Amino acid sequence: MILLIPVLLGTMAVTASTRATPSDLAGLYICDGVGPDGSPYQALVEIVKNNDTYQLMWWSESEVVGIGLGIRSGDVLAVMHYSGLPGVVAYRIEQGPRLVGQWTVAGADGVVFSETLTKAPDEIRAPSTPRPDTPEPQRHHRQIREAVVAQSRN
Repeated sequence: MILLIPVLLGTMAVTASTRATPSDLAGLYICDGVGPDGSPYQALVEIVKNNDTYQLMWWSESEVVGIGLGIRSGDVLAVMHYSGLPGVVAYRIEQGPRLVGQWTVAGADGVVFSETLTKAPDEIRAPSTPRPDTPEPQRHHRQIREAVVAQSRN
């Protein structure tokens, strides 16, 4: 998301041979996405399983830029997240595991964006910087927020 982030709760069919087990989802992922301005972005995403939920953290240049909480239903991981603006993402879980997602944030006027999480090689580690209470908004989220504020003034 970097981020990521609508909840698309529909049926996403995947054959049994491509299903990942719940424990497969925990770990570090390379995130490749397209932001609201059409430009690509890349980040690291850490997924931690906590009982029946998943905690996600998006990292860009050693800074936390998003945090999220998700649940799994079959081959879909649905995540609410915050990266300066509240948002949602729905990931289709594929073999690898690889998570193919669609996301949006408040103020995006119903537009949906895409990002894909691919399991990172074992030698890649999450940054060890302190985790903030509130992540700084990403550049593209700042653009959306500024547009929403400008519209509310009109």
